[in-house]
Amino acid sequence: MQRYLMGFFLILHAAIHWLGASMALGLAEYERLDNDPWFDMPPWMVKLWGGIWMAALVVLAAAGVAVAVGRLWWRQIAAVGVVLSTIAIIPHASGASLGLVANVIVVAVLVATYRGELDLPGSPLPAG
Repeated sequence: MQRYLMGFFLILHAAIHWLGASMALGLAEYERLDNDPWFDMPPWMVKLWGGIWMAALVVLAAAGVAVAVGRLWWRQIAAVGVVLSTIAIIPHASGASLGLVANVIVVAVLVATYRGELDLPGSPLPAG
């Protein structure tokens, strides 16, 4: 059951990255979301950041599917997704701070899984 919950959480976190990607790439506008970075970005950098948002979306979704189907390598993919997500969030920290909270949750789950405290794929086998 834990792997399905983690898979759902990762896929949901990935889906939310669509908001940042679609705004940066000019595919959509959302009136209620503040997409203004804390520093001025030239248009090429906005597109680059849209690509980072999109990469985070794809990688986190892949990690969500991988953990749900029981693949052992989901942790490595999720760690890459957290790094991409954090990079994407940095210039938009005021409007995307919940994304940082989600990233901290993912890191906490990764650490707990590594330590064998959660029954997720990739947890070490109990001794003895």
